[in-house]
Amino acid sequence: MIVPPLRWGNSVIVSTEVFGKEAAISRTTVSRICQRLRSEFEDWRRRDLSGTRID
Repeated sequence: MIVPPLRWGNSVIVSTEVFGKEAAISRTTVSRICQRLRSEFEDWRRRDLSGTRID
């Protein structure tokens, strides 16, 4: 199953379209998910690549 991306302002609509009304998520939950994703992305973006070999 391909899940469309969550977007600000229609997160509940997107989740209900995919999973049904009983799976609607709040803006607070979406905000927490986005905050964690941003944090994890920053960690990934700043990782040390000095030992990485690119052929």
